[in-house]
Amino acid sequence: MSATDEKKLLSMQGSGGFAMIIALMLIVVVAGYLFTLHQVSAGGTRSSEFNAKKITANYLAEGGCEAAQKIIQQTLADYSTPPSEGSVVIDGIPAYYTIEQIGSQRSYEDDVGIRTIIQPYLITASVTREGAVSSVERVVDAGLTPIFQFAVFYTEDLEMLPGPDLTLTGRVHSNRDIYIGSNSTFTIDSNYLRAVGSLYQRRKDNGSLTGGTVRAKIKGTEDFYDFENQGCLDSMGIPSVSGFDSDFSGYDINGDGDFQDEGEMEGWSTRSQELWGGTVKTGEHGLREIVPPSVSTLKAYVDDGDGGSQKGFFHNNAGLAIRDNHAYIGEIDVTSCLPDGTITETTMYDGRENQTITVTEIDMEKLGASGYFPANGLLYAWRSDGDSDNPNGIRLKNGSELAGPLSVVSENPVYVWGDFNMTDKKPASIITDAINLLSNNWDDTKTADSLPEAAETTINAAFLTGNQVTEAGTYNGGLENLPRFHENWSGVPCNIRGSFVNTFSSEVGQGGWSYGGDNYTAPQRNWDYDTDFNDFNKLPPFTPYVVVIERVVQTNR
Repeated sequence: MSATDEKKLLSMQGSGGFAMIIALMLIVVVAGYLFTLHQVSAGGTRSSEFNAKKITANYLAEGGCEAAQKIIQQTLADYSTPPSEGSVVIDGIPAYYTIEQIGSQRSYEDDVGIRTIIQPYLITASVTREGAVSSVERVVDAGLTPIFQFAVFYTEDLEMLPGPDLTLTGRVHSNRDIYIGSNSTFTIDSNYLRAVGSLYQRRKDNGSLTGGTVRAKIKGTEDFYDFENQGCLDSMGIPSVSGFDSDFSGYDINGDGDFQDEGEMEGWSTRSQELWGGTVKTGEHGLREIVPPSVSTLKAYVDDGDGGSQKGFFHNNAGLAIRDNHAYIGEIDVTSCLPDGTITETTMYDGRENQTITVTEIDMEKLGASGYFPANGLLYAWRSDGDSDNPNGIRLKNGSELAGPLSVVSENPVYVWGDFNMTDKKPASIITDAINLLSNNWDDTKTADSLPEAAETTINAAFLTGNQVTEAGTYNGGLENLPRFHENWSGVPCNIRGSFVNTFSSEVGQGGWSYGGDNYTAPQRNWDYDTDFNDFNKLPPFTPYVVVIERVVQTNR
């Protein structure tokens, strides 16, 4: 082979080697590109998965804030201080939160005159979910409103179905639904009629309508508007029987299913505001639940969390406590220091419970003159032998004039005998398992199958009490029978100036509502809200608060 041929061969080999190198380089580049694509794709998947976990963690942290918010609401209502930290498990994942009181208290008065103390709190909640950490900071305002600034306050369904005429002044609120009606004329002389649920113009127990008139005040005026005036119309323009309430969807006069045609009216949400100017509101208008104290605050003793017991809030703070037939200041028995007859024990027949019960009777006049009238205005009284089978209770007599402001609290039923706080009226309340009213004419002669005659009686006090729940076919008596009667009150005035609050079911006085027989007949109800309660300084001692929470600002991280 010539030199020239060798050079050509070497040249060809060099060219092939270079091509192979180029091919290898291309393979490396492509492989690197594919690897990069794979890594980017995997990274994107991981990022997407992480973001999903982060979003979930964020929602769970918000759930932790909601739980802490609820705890603030209930602990404040129960006269306690919210815990500084805690946790809640949501879908199996713990959310940790802290609660810090910030800023200073301020006072606020709304457009209907309700005064509220506002305290800001900072809630911080955090959640870790599979490496994704999220935290939420939320500032809330806790508003504390004295519960006796409402003429009527119910945590469950409120039924107002009076037989005789009734005019009710003051603010009316239910955390659930309101059922309203009358066999005569029921006038709500107030700028505040509100149900967090719905408002129905019918009975709850059987759905029937009453034949009377219900009217509410037009806010900011002295005029009233009847609910019946806005009864639903059918396709022929004829009023239906359902009345104007939360079920009202509009006037479909031409029957085409469209309630917004020209000449037709809006539904309940809008039309109710046009008619009453803001007096009548329901959940459709954005109302929120207002949390009251729990029934445990009434108890003589409650679980201390360590397997033992401790005094309930009212018992623990009482200036004077009466157990059975003994009086105590703290742990000291002062019974012997009281005038004879201040505390006695007797029996009486209760037609609603259908049995003879035992009561501890407290002579308020003698207590006032004894020097042992509770200095802080809180009297706690209870019987150790009271339960649903033996609904024994407390009876107050000779209470026409009180020695000072007073709140009487009991886990048992309380019976008020005769005029109460009528002379030189003081701030007063009765907080009890069941409130019972006995007229000035009561003389303990009532027996089974008898119904003594009542006499006009006046009571100036706020009531916070239990009741029974209306179920299908069984009426609990409604607001008009929240105070329980035991005599023939037909045509006889029962005058009450105060507040009517129902926040729980009675645990001791569980006798069902029944009319006539040896139970009672209805009085002429002259009931009014005590406007003195609008003044913080004139509220009964230890007035409970209801609590509402408003979110101010929130930051998610």
